[in-house]
Amino acid sequence: MVSLGDGQAAGTISLEAGSEPQVLLIHRLCIDEGRRGYGAGSEAARLLLRAAVASGYSTVRAWAPGARGLALYFWVRMGLRPLHGEGPDGGIWLERRTGE
Repeated sequence: MVSLGDGQAAGTISLEAGSEPQVLLIHRLCIDEGRRGYGAGSEAARLLLRAAVASGYSTVRAWAPGARGLALYFWVRMGLRPLHGEGPDGGIWLERRTGE
């Protein structure tokens, strides 16, 4: 769950350790519609990436659904690069090495 300064939930994050060592998979980072536009998603992503580094993950991967170009744009803005090939459900995986 993501929360804003008012302590109210702003959205959800779904992640898991990957099958490869030191890989963190972000399946979902979603800010509730009424709370978008205030930077909560970008701040949550920055904090999540920082926590991944502190936890020893060498690679972070995020999934963007094929029908949502904004999700792809969001993760590119956060420093992730698209991986070649189609991901789950026609989406795309993006990746960032934590040393980058």
